Amino acid sequence: MADFGRHPLRTMIKCRSLGSILMFTRFILALALCAGFGLHGDSQATPLITVKHLESMQYPSLARQARLQGSISIRLRISSEGTVVDAVASTSDALLREHPLLQTETVKLVRKWTFGCANCAPDADYDHVLIFVYRIEGRESQYNNSHFTIDLPDRVTVITNPAQQNW
Repeated sequence: MADFGRHPLRTMIKCRSLGSILMFTRFILALALCAGFGLHGDSQATPLITVKHLESMQYPSLARQARLQGSISIRLRISSEGTVVDAVASTSDALLREHPLLQTETVKLVRKWTFGCANCAPDADYDHVLIFVYRIEGRESQYNNSHFTIDLPDRVTVITNPAQQNW
């Protein structure tokens, strides 16, 4: 499902299929280029960061069982080829700082992603910040029913149901 209402290049995608994300990301990049972004080599143009490849996301099982949730900011350093050179996680949530499981798993995940950048200097690394929001909602279940939403270009929401407590 897409919502173009907020910003012409910010699009909400609710995904269960990795192929649909990649196809939609390429579509948005092509749309931006056709709209004139980056066609004239204008160094003043705003960089447009896109995800070229991402790994499937599941809510980490241990975090789900411990019911850890909250927001994590990932500061990325991305090479000109699109690979992640460095990823540093941070959070303002005291519980997540004390138990950094979500930060660790998120950094491991985004290091496997590749990115593209329209209007970035060629052969130069660039920085990007992604915000991951982890939420647990719904009815308890023994099954991890995770899904994720990507709000381009900088927000990822991962939602799952609470783990069934077997007391």
